[in-house]
Amino acid sequence: MDTVMESILQVGLIVVSILGIVFLLISTLQMFILTAMAIRLNRFLKKQKALLDVVGKFSSYINFFKKKG
Repeated sequence: MDTVMESILQVGLIVVSILGIVFLLISTLQMFILTAMAIRLNRFLKKQKALLDVVGKFSSYINFFKKKG
């Protein structure tokens, strides 16, 4: 009876450790994906800000010339 219980506990321990390793790998992959998305979003927002700055300067130039004209 003891050997049956030991083998059941051993199998359970192996299953739990495999599940833990899989969970760890998935969470690590998720962190890498989130980091890559954050970096891409940061680059995109920098480009958008530069574009908005150019548009803002252009519109201020137009308003300046409208006031003079």
